[in-house]
Amino acid sequence: ILAKSEPDQAKQHLFSALEVFRRLDLQTKIEATEEYLAQSEQVAVNLEIEKPLQSNLLLLRLLKSISTRNELFRQLIAILQEVEKTPKLILSESNGNKFLPTIVEGFSPTQGVELIAKIQMMQPDEDLNKFADARNLSIFHLHAPNANPAILVTHPALKSTLSDGSLLHPLLKIVELGMELCALRERSKEIAAEIDSGHITTNNLMPGFIHSSPAM
Repeated sequence: ILAKSEPDQAKQHLFSALEVFRRLDLQTKIEATEEYLAQSEQVAVNLEIEKPLQSNLLLLRLLKSISTRNELFRQLIAILQEVEKTPKLILSESNGNKFLPTIVEGFSPTQGVELIAKIQMMQPDEDLNKFADARNLSIFHLHAPNANPAILVTHPALKSTLSDGSLLHPLLKIVELGMELCALRERSKEIAAEIDSGHITTNNLMPGFIHSSPAM
C-alpha cells in the first residue's frame, strides 16, 4: 500500500532494509529486494515517458480536428469528457453581440443560457473568479485575433494538469490556434469568391501594387 501512496518513502524503507540484509548476508532477501527496486525504477521511467506521449496524442487529436470550428470544439469536449470524466460542459460562441451556447453537456439548455449570461455580466475578473470558485466551475475565455471568441465552462473545475498527466494550457492554445486557422480559411474562401464574381473592391487589393482594369 505504501508503495502506491508514498513511493519515495517506500523506496527509502527498501534501501534501509537492503542495507540490513547485506550486513546479515541474507542473499535471498538481497536479490529479492534489489529486483523489486529495479522493477519500481523501470515503472517510474515508463510512467514519465507515457505522460508526454499521452499529452502529444491529445494535441495531435486536436490538430487533426482543425477543419471546422464545430469539429474542433467537439473534439476538445470529447477529450475533457474522456480524460477527466467531466460531467458538465458548455462551449459558447460569440455571434458578434453576445455569447450563445453551441455545445451543452450535463446542463439543461436553459441552464446553459443563464450561466453564460451571468458570466458575460461579470466585471472585473475578480468577480468572475469568485463566481467560479463558489460554483466549482472552470471558465476559460478562448481568443484568436481574426476569430470570434468562445467561452468554455466545466463543472467540476479543472486543474492545470489533467488526470493522465497532460497539461491543460497547451490544449487550449491549440484550440485558439485552430480558431484562428478556421477564421483565416473562411476569409480566404470569401476573397476567392469575390475575385471569381468580379465583386472585389480596391480595398481588398494589396497596397503598393499597380492594378489595371482589363482591356476593353
